[in-house]
Order: sequence, then structure tokens, then C-alpha cells
Amino acid sequence: MPRLCGYASGYPLTRWLAGLLLATAAGAEPLAVWVLADFAKEGALAGWVGDAVAAKEEGLVRVRFGPRRRWQLWRDEWPNLRLTREAGLAADWSAYDRLELSLANRSPLAGLLKLRIDDAAGTRVTRLFALPPGAERICRVDLGTVRREIDLEKVALVDFFMSDPVREYELAVHHLRLVAEPIDPALELLADPFGGGAVRVRGAAGRPALYRVEIRDDQGVPVDEYAEQTARFDWRWSGGVPGRYRAHVSVVDLDWAVRSDQGDLGEFAVLPEPLRPGLVMWAAETTRKIALDAQPSLGKALYGEKTIGRGGGAPLRLELARNEVEGLQLVFRAQRSASIELAVEELVHADGTVFPPDATAWRQVGYVFTQRPGEYPVDVAGWWPDPLLPRSQLALRREDNQVAWLSLRTTAGIAPGIYRGRVAVKVDGTRLGAIPLEVQVHAATLPDSTAVRTAFSLYGHMLENVYGAERLGTMTRRYMDFLVDHRLNPDHLYRRHPPSLEALAGYARQGRLNAFNLLYIDAEQDYDREGLIALARRLDPLVARLDSLGLMDRAYIYGFDEIESGNFAALERVFTFVKNRYPGLKTATTARDPGLGLDN
Repeated sequence: MPRLCGYASGYPLTRWLAGLLLATAAGAEPLAVWVLADFAKEGALAGWVGDAVAAKEEGLVRVRFGPRRRWQLWRDEWPNLRLTREAGLAADWSAYDRLELSLANRSPLAGLLKLRIDDAAGTRVTRLFALPPGAERICRVDLGTVRREIDLEKVALVDFFMSDPVREYELAVHHLRLVAEPIDPALELLADPFGGGAVRVRGAAGRPALYRVEIRDDQGVPVDEYAEQTARFDWRWSGGVPGRYRAHVSVVDLDWAVRSDQGDLGEFAVLPEPLRPGLVMWAAETTRKIALDAQPSLGKALYGEKTIGRGGGAPLRLELARNEVEGLQLVFRAQRSASIELAVEELVHADGTVFPPDATAWRQVGYVFTQRPGEYPVDVAGWWPDPLLPRSQLALRREDNQVAWLSLRTTAGIAPGIYRGRVAVKVDGTRLGAIPLEVQVHAATLPDSTAVRTAFSLYGHMLENVYGAERLGTMTRRYMDFLVDHRLNPDHLYRRHPPSLEALAGYARQGRLNAFNLLYIDAEQDYDREGLIALARRLDPLVARLDSLGLMDRAYIYGFDEIESGNFAALERVFTFVKNRYPGLKTATTARDPGLGLDN
């Protein structure tokens, strides 16, 4: 495969394109395909080893993964088929974007095939492929995420296996190949909200490329330039005399000698210092995380001091159904420390109906400090927006974002239509002005409770670690209220002690609870005759309380978490006992049965 030499990160830009002939990326066609194994060819199984049974057929290889004794310690006890670098596996996958495997499940039942990939250092990743019975599919692995976990320049092993299958599976494998796609980093230009010229160009792709940025003035003359080889491009530029500028970006795929002209990202302005606002605000949807240093994307509506002062600018907009809660984030940024106080004013329907003032709530988005885990890759570490703190007054620090979260709640009886009002803004105790606000309430009405049964685990010991034993009861109830307010059941899959049935009965009467776990059944315990008697002693009074409180139809027993076939006998014994003794009590498990109960 064609590979070009590396390029120094942050290399000062010269005429590095002179004399370099590059193909142009076209359409969605792959740039290249590298077949690692073509099972239509003779000798396709050369180098593949393992205890799965493999046989060559015309155009494919047939692989049987059969039952073995239960795995205890070494994973090689699982039936597998593997190829190593020493046996002919191509080692350098770094120029490719995905791995493809063509599979057909010739078995009458669904199966779960696993793929393990190791690098030369022994670091591994595993991917899972669910295979419906009789189905054919192309299974794909995104190498952009894999390269963040292992060294794709030194791949040492591919291993296909099944974890302790309880029956024999037959798979037809046609090919295993690597595919390179044209690089599309989805670049965006983020503008300095103060107009000082501190812009940011960023984008990300599955593998490294050479990015070239030019900042041009309003005459098209380049005033600055930058190039960097990276997979996650993030470049900041500041400076320039007052005027209008444009950012132009091109991307070179060094692996495949392809240039992609990303073009003009848009125009931004550098304002004279006297014209730059001291405070700005912009809106963001509640599904977006706003970092402390985040900048608005180009074209985002900005509200400066003058705009807020005269009550102008495009209105903030919210849409929601009746009996719903919806929110909006307001991002504030100032060039000096300041105190911001917010309030919703005069939100009124055209027919004179006033949106209830107590149906609006303000929260501050708080930040927690995170560290990079050693077990898996993450995009961001450091200060991360997470908690919502109940307050309408924000303390702004110089050039750090501070986010206010506005929530509106509608009742089932509110008049549908558009409510118009404003968000008043005070700075350091003095009213600055207001921002227009439009809220559209649709005629559709949401039910009080959801039909979806959820099992959201609320860990009491974690709350105790944070709030202490003295506040545990109060904080637990507040967290439970918060969950049901967001249509989640206040539950815990792994509870060793029963919940407060009286508290849950209260939620049930309000129509805000449709399922909860009564007790966890641990697969590691013995469930002989004495074990079942001990279990009955625990459950008998609880089930009696369920009946008296009207909770039997909402309760279930959860147990045998993620077990495999070796624990099926104990699971059957316990759950049969529970169903016979308490016919109305539901049972739930995440036990894995590849045979779907049809292997008897």
C-alpha cells in the first residue's frame, strides 16, 4: 500500500504541496481494500489454528464452534480460530478505517461471535457480533476507536471465539479485509464571542491526516497559516488587526496520497477594542455539554450587553407538550468577574393566559474534575459539566463560561399555543435588560407515567460516601424524587436489603412507579434445601407486605447476574422455587443462553 513519510506535528507551513501529486477523494468509494483472508482461494486456512473445526468449501470456509468443558481460568478453553503475525497475519493496519468480516450463521439459533485483536505488547480489544439464525451479514469494526486502545502498526493476533457455547454453531466465513475510507473530519469554525479574533478550528477523523489552515483577510490575502498531522485537529488562532477574515482548510491523507479540499469554513470579524462587548450570552440545547472554554459555532446568535440592554435579538425558543418538562441552556461569558441574576418575566399567551411563574426553574450547571481512566480511552479529561445546582444567580469568572439551565414545566390543562415573554438579566445587582423568549406548547399531552419499565440502579452506599450517614435518608429520598420526576423508576438491581416498600407505594399511587427490584439473588451462594428455606424466610414477610400495599404487580426478583450455562441448574432451582411459592412475583435475570432455551 502507498505510504508517505511522516510529517512533523506543528510544522511551520511552507510550500509543502509543491511537486506533490495527490489524487482527489471521490464520492463514498473506499480508497483501498486489503484482503487479510480470502477464503475463496486455495490455502486460505494456512496459518489459522485453534480448536474450532474449520473446513474449506467453494468460496468460503465453514467453521464449527462446539461445546467444551466449562471455562475456568485460561480463555483458550473457549473454541476459537486464530491467526498470528508469525503465521502470516499482516501487522500494520494503521492506514485503514475499518475491519470487515463476511459471515453467515448456518445454525438454527442466534449466536454471539467474539473477535479479539492483540498488538505486539499484548494489549487487546474485543468486539462482539450478534448473528441471527440463518442470516448473512457484514460485521464491521471501527478501527478509529480500536487505535485508541492498541497499536495498529503492530497487530499480532486476530482470534475468533465463542464463550462456552452450549450447542454447536456453524458459521460460513467468506472474507476478512481492511477498508480505507476518504477522511472526513467534519471541521467547524468556532468564533471568539467578544470579537477579539480568538477563533478555533477543530475536527476529528478515525486516523491521522495532515491539516492545513489559512487565515485570509477580506481581500483573500493569507495573514497566517498552520499545518499539523493528527487524528483530532484543534487549532486556535488569535490576533489580526480589526477587520473581516475567513478560514480555509485542506486535508491531506498521507497514507493514501489523497487531498481533500474542505474549503472555506466561514467569515469572522475582529472588532476594535472599544466595540467589543464585556459580556455575551448564547443559547444551547440541553443535550450538549458546554465546556468552560467552549466557543459558539460560527453563525450562532449572540447576545451582547447592548442587545440585552435594548431587549432585542432573536427570541430564545422552547417547544414542549402538555404535562412535560423541557429545558434550555444559556451560556454566559464575561471579560471580567461578575454576578448574573436571571428571571423569566411576563410569559403570556395571546389570549391573556399567563404561564405559571412557579412552573419555571433555574439551575446552574456545575463542573466536576475528571481524570483519564487507565482501562479505556476518553475524549476529555479535566473539568466536565455534570451537576445541576438549584440557583438563578451565577458568579462569572473572567473568560470562563458559566451556564444557566432554564426548565419549564407544563400541566395537562395548560392552554396550547405560543407564550411570549422575556428573560431578565441583572449584572452585579443592576438590571441590564432582557432577552425575548417564546415558548410553544403543543396540544399533545404526555401521560403521568411511562409505559417503559426501567431498572435504574441508585446505589445507597455511594450516596452515603458523598453525603454521610446522617444525611443519607434525606438525600436518598431527594434522589428518588428526582428519578421519578424524570420518568425513571427509583431502583437498584443489586440490592442486598429490601427497599422501603411504603415509600415505593407512595410513588405507585401517584402513577410514578411501574417496576422495582425486591431483592438480589447472588449466584455465588448455595441454594440447597437449607438455602431455599433461608430465602423463604426473607421473602415471606416481604411478599405479604407487597400484597397489602398493592405492589405485587410492580415487584420482581433479580438474580444470577450475567451467568452462563454452568449456573443454569441453580438459577432454575431458585426461580422455580420462587414462582411456585409466590406465583405473582416476577423474576428477572441477565443470564446468557445462546441456545435460547431450545437446546434440551
